[in-house]
Amino acid sequence: NATSIHFSGEAWRRLTAGYERVLADPNDDAARADMLLGAHFAGCAIENSMLGIAHALANPLTGHFGVVHGFAVGIMLPHVIRFNGAAAATVAAYEQALGSSPDKLAARVEQLLAAGRIRTRLSEYDVPADDLPKLAAMILHGTHEPAMQCGPWSVCCLAFYSASQLRGLRTLSCAKEADPDRQRTTRGM
Repeated sequence: NATSIHFSGEAWRRLTAGYERVLADPNDDAARADMLLGAHFAGCAIENSMLGIAHALANPLTGHFGVVHGFAVGIMLPHVIRFNGAAAATVAAYEQALGSSPDKLAARVEQLLAAGRIRTRLSEYDVPADDLPKLAAMILHGTHEPAMQCGPWSVCCLAFYSASQLRGLRTLSCAKEADPDRQRTTRGM
């Protein structure tokens, strides 16, 4: 919705303006103020639209494997951004709110993760590859929030977890059911 898009955009501008500055100088009060206000605006955006697939994918990582929730969201976010970028409405929303294409936005998130020295592979958090189907089932069956309702299409959570585990070239299916017309290859994972 328009309110959430507005708050999301302002949150992104504040957070990206402050994050690397805080990392470089933890005593930079202006950068910390940008981070604080950005976090507030992000909360306002969430309150107006609820959480998306990146959060839903992160919850079992935090609950079952102890991955810090913000890290878990960050790990999943570039994959979700690129996947959602296949939908014209999402591309328009990204450009309106954030002034960026999905690929550039995902790359910027990856840069921010690297700047914070946040590991980006699930295997680096001791998440066993054998547990990825169990994690996907938690999302598909609503063990946490009903993530399958988020995003432009219903998504295959296992593909997201697999991509995050391996960070290799993956084909993500856009539907719960097998639908060969709704598959796309996500590059740069």
